[in-house]
Amino acid sequence: MSASWDKTVKIWDAETGTELLTLKGHGSGVDSAAFSPDGKRVVSGSRDNTAKIWDAETGTELLSLKGHGASVDSVAFSSDGKRVVSGSWDKTAKIWDAVDWTLTKEEFPQYQLKRYQAWLKRNEAAPKPSAPPKK
Repeated sequence: MSASWDKTVKIWDAETGTELLTLKGHGSGVDSAAFSPDGKRVVSGSRDNTAKIWDAETGTELLSLKGHGASVDSVAFSSDGKRVVSGSWDKTAKIWDAVDWTLTKEEFPQYQLKRYQAWLKRNEAAPKPSAPPKK
């Protein structure tokens, strides 16, 4: 998969290099994209200040996650697929419930995003955290 400044995400066949889908809908360049653990959805982050959720098989935009005040340059699904994290130039990382797509109360400074992503992977079966682990 590739994210592009032409406002698209492209899904490719890894063996042949053939383009399978082009996901269109962002209003500005796309900086980041990731598959859900089951491969059925894609999350993308854009300079239009949104993260979008897509159907990975049809390319249909499922919804747009709004709440950042600047470019969304980092996105990921938790390893259990129940949460999405988005990091932005507004210096926050937001955690979204991937079932009802509500924004949880957690917002963390951008520098903690990679640490929180690692924490999500270690705690995939745990209930939603109230805060990331402290150093």
